[in-house]
Amino acid sequence: MSDQIKWGILGTGKIATRFAEALNNIPEHAELLAVGSRNQDTADAFGDKFNISRRYTEYEQVAADPDIDIIYIGTPGVYHLRDVTMSLNQGKHVLCEKAFSINAKQAQIMVDLAREKNLFLMEAMWTRFFPIHVQIRELLKEGVIGKTNGITINFLAKPAYDLKNRFFDLNLGAGVLLDTASYGVSWASSLFGEPEAVTGLASFGESGADYQTSLVLRFSQGQLVCLMSSQISYDDKDAIVFGSKGKIVVHSPWYKPVKMTLHVEGKDPELISLPIDGYNGYEYEAMEVMGCIKEGKTESDIMTLDEAAKPFLSTQVKTLEQAWQGARDIAAEIISDHPETRKVVRKKALSISTLTTEMKEDTDDPKQVYLDYYDFKLQVNRLRPHQTLAINRAEKEGVLKVKLSLPEQIWQKAVSAHFPQNPSSPFSGQLSKAINDAAKRLLLPSIYRDVRRALTEKAEDHAVQIFAKNLHALLLQPPLAGHTVLGLDPGYRTGCKVAVIDPTGKPLQTGVIYPVPPRSQIEKARDFTRELIRKYGITLIVIGNGTGSRETENFTAGLIKEFDDLKYLIINEAGASVYSASKLAGRELPDMDVSLRGAVSIARRVQDPLAEYVKIDPKSLGVGMYQHDLDQAKLKRKLTDVVESVVNQVGVEINTASPALLAHISGIGPGLAERIVSYRDDKGLFSERDELLEVPGMGEKTYQQAAGFLRIREGVNPIDDTAIHPESYPAALAVLDLAGIQVEEKPKIRQAALVELSRDKSAKDLAQDLKVGVPTLIDIFNQLAKPGRDPREDLPKPFLRSDVLSMDDLVQGMELQGTVQNVVEFGAFVDLGVKQDGLLHRTKIPAGVDLNLGNIIRVTILSIDKERGRISLGWAGD
Repeated sequence: MSDQIKWGILGTGKIATRFAEALNNIPEHAELLAVGSRNQDTADAFGDKFNISRRYTEYEQVAADPDIDIIYIGTPGVYHLRDVTMSLNQGKHVLCEKAFSINAKQAQIMVDLAREKNLFLMEAMWTRFFPIHVQIRELLKEGVIGKTNGITINFLAKPAYDLKNRFFDLNLGAGVLLDTASYGVSWASSLFGEPEAVTGLASFGESGADYQTSLVLRFSQGQLVCLMSSQISYDDKDAIVFGSKGKIVVHSPWYKPVKMTLHVEGKDPELISLPIDGYNGYEYEAMEVMGCIKEGKTESDIMTLDEAAKPFLSTQVKTLEQAWQGARDIAAEIISDHPETRKVVRKKALSISTLTTEMKEDTDDPKQVYLDYYDFKLQVNRLRPHQTLAINRAEKEGVLKVKLSLPEQIWQKAVSAHFPQNPSSPFSGQLSKAINDAAKRLLLPSIYRDVRRALTEKAEDHAVQIFAKNLHALLLQPPLAGHTVLGLDPGYRTGCKVAVIDPTGKPLQTGVIYPVPPRSQIEKARDFTRELIRKYGITLIVIGNGTGSRETENFTAGLIKEFDDLKYLIINEAGASVYSASKLAGRELPDMDVSLRGAVSIARRVQDPLAEYVKIDPKSLGVGMYQHDLDQAKLKRKLTDVVESVVNQVGVEINTASPALLAHISGIGPGLAERIVSYRDDKGLFSERDELLEVPGMGEKTYQQAAGFLRIREGVNPIDDTAIHPESYPAALAVLDLAGIQVEEKPKIRQAALVELSRDKSAKDLAQDLKVGVPTLIDIFNQLAKPGRDPREDLPKPFLRSDVLSMDDLVQGMELQGTVQNVVEFGAFVDLGVKQDGLLHRTKIPAGVDLNLGNIIRVTILSIDKERGRISLGWAGD
């Protein structure tokens, strides 16, 4: 190597300028060969000033220049890791301006890389190399001021206040702790070694950087160093070294001093001056660096690499691996929390991730309820809502293990788009580990939870909609009016409860029979039932579909053969026991045993399904699936809306309605419903709607809202038996007047007159004359033409039976008529008159057919699985 060391400089700031001046002051030892700046004009201006021939606009070009021996890093501290590692990887020695790095992890990365490459690296702490500081070290070593007890250091300055300046901009590593305070920490460490304790306070400015910092460092021999650093205070840069026999006053500026005064006990103060004429001070630092390089040393004895890294280590970060692990953890969290990365991965996971289930070891599923999912695999965008809910329940019950997976290349592509890896980077391996850790420990588990949550929410919303649709159809089941009904609530040990009700729903007689095992008192039960049929003229028997229902059906089918025109019907008894134990049942049937009330509820359900079903919590009616797994608040809100919608659609006979039914009328809640019934019980039946205003709590607004949904049959005003609201009564009477008829006219005469009126005048013209809207006018016409019309009358009546089937009677290919009992996401369950409902899968339902609970359809038997109790159905004629 020649005597001259060839230098390159990265950065053209104030300190870089001073360092370039210093190199030009020692041409016999140094040649400034190249400068790097992101701006060509800046590079040229710097090059012209210092006679630099090679002027680069890319820092990488400086590092790659084969003629350069060492690079001085004069860029902001936040870029030191990037620039130092780049230079070392190009085989260049490095002198890096302070602060060496912004944390322990970065410092250790640079130190390790320099040692791995066997290259010189040093932090540019120029203060240590000034002749005055060299002299101080000698004085302290000789004990001239006795035992050294500490130092007070002030580094107060007031640079121009500019938030874009490196002193104030956090993005450029701003703050006095990393800048001027580091001089004092470095000087103290060079004298006393590593501090054993540090206490500090800081004042932060509007940029978020520490504008002032005060530190107290304690060293192993009890020395205390008090350091005050500020970038918003009047200039003061003095320092004093205290000893047991004297002190050394380092005159301002202490970090680049030319004078000091030595005070020794019993002696006159001695002014020591070591001028640096012609030098700016950086020459001493440069000479140390070049001397080390010429001697083949990779670090300076005055400013070692360990010393550069140690200030950043702590009791929590004691080793390099801990530092690496900490860095990886931080990087992993940053990667995992990156919004765009999460967005892309989540979108992909919602569409192409794969859900896999398998049966857990040592688990029990005796009825093989989840057999279809013991070994199941499907892409999530093809997963059906009922599958999601079934898998969730099986997982909750401990039957299945569930996992999601996403192809590795998918998430890696999303991550690398924002966190690209540079193979030539010294920490690319660490970043790779951090990415894998981020994906497997943080990102993917979080995304998979999001996917499961999204699938569940979608499935639950779908289940709630199906539940609501089924409830709507159930509540709109047409009444079987005019029947005297025998209700049977089957049971084995406790017997079959019996209740006879008249066509108005009034209980006539109750009892208990035992037509099924274990007692099997068939003849006694037949005699009792036969007597009831004859005594009350029973025209319909209704059997609840609970325990023992099919045995009870066999008993009933045999009995009704003795009677002409007597039919039976099996209905869903869900909720009957809930009603039996309710306060409402206690008030309606106060003298009846709780066990018998269920039979009354079952019988009443065919006479007026709506009036009876509203007495029961909709969730207990058994017309949905996985209802206990759903969001209960959401389900309750939806079902309540359905009940209120149907009740208001059908209307309520105010003189017979229960509080439960009235409570669902718009504007009427449970409290007011109770008061209406109490008023009716005390004052007698309502004769006209206006009487409702006399009910305590019934205000004018509530009356206007509710009255149109309340009917009074055979009342004073025939319009009270329509859905016309009171505020539209004047318009309704005006229509009748224009039609030339009285309100008391029979419906047929009224209908003919209204038809004639509609021919004479258009709805639009008539609405304008009456000052009402066209929809309101049409409603008035419809209600006047058909007062008291029940929309349920247009729906098909329930399918009545006179015989019974068993699964043994079914054969593949048989065609049967059945009643839809439940509609679910994957099809419909159909009552065929056997113990088990058949499943008509959605793939077997013709396109455009919208099945509803209660529909009567023809189906074909496709297969029968007696062991699992399953019947597969097809659409008749397929």
